[in-house]
Amino acid sequence: MPVLEISELGCHLATFRGFITLSARGEEIKRLPFEHVSAIITKAHGITYTQNLLVKLAKHNIPVVITDSSLMPVSMILPIGTHHATAKHLSAQVAVKMAQKNLLWQKLIQSKIRWQAAVLDYLRITHHLHILVKQVNSGDTRNIEAQAARKYWEKLFGQQFRREREGFTPNEMLNYGYTIFRSALARQICATGLHPALGIHHKHPLNTFCLIDDLIEPFRPLIDLCVANCLSLGLHELDNTVKALLVGQLEQTVRVGTKWVSAEDSMRLLAQSLSKAYLNENTALKLPKANLTRCRFEVE
Repeated sequence: MPVLEISELGCHLATFRGFITLSARGEEIKRLPFEHVSAIITKAHGITYTQNLLVKLAKHNIPVVITDSSLMPVSMILPIGTHHATAKHLSAQVAVKMAQKNLLWQKLIQSKIRWQAAVLDYLRITHHLHILVKQVNSGDTRNIEAQAARKYWEKLFGQQFRREREGFTPNEMLNYGYTIFRSALARQICATGLHPALGIHHKHPLNTFCLIDDLIEPFRPLIDLCVANCLSLGLHELDNTVKALLVGQLEQTVRVGTKWVSAEDSMRLLAQSLSKAYLNENTALKLPKANLTRCRFEVE
């Protein structure tokens, strides 16, 4: 499903007969059915919403992501109680033991590094990231994630590149892509009855997206590869073409177990498996395998 980005100044969002309506200067400019929208991302000034719209967005489990000028999310409006057993799953999430969290984090980071290696393999860039996967221990106490990241970014974007929350291309492209994935994960996490602020590894009193920041790790390389491909084609501006390509990464085909599913469906399966892992006190996560054989990158 598409992500609806609001970038026009003074846009007004409302609802009418099962549709999300967008108006500017008193004129309706677009309408979309709720069922066709997975998230709303806003970045323009002067945007207004009706109370009725926000209520219906919550009922349809559609998050609203508010970003700053660098396209980093600063706030997110999320539904609560969309799962029939929210209290049960939330209780299990709160009660999870540190030993289980550490093992879950180990799996997430191992998966992330495998995906980073797969991206470099896809681009035919020589690397030794596979060696680091085996060095990730419970809780990644030796911070192998950071060691892999330094080698990965240097191989992908060159020695001068620094991954930052601010800055120009490719950072602004990465920020936008990660925001898209964060919003999709937020939707799936809330649908399972989990709370996005209660993370596995990430924790900060001012961060309400800790669990989202945990589960996004294996998926980030899909965005990284898309950005690298854009740059190789001479696409250096975060324009509508590049935005469409980044949003399209939610539809990339990945393998989970023996099935091939979209990246967005893989996020749903991961969130559901985490919820079950909390309930059953195990670490059985359904992670996407680092396999890019069905990856497609097309510019329209």
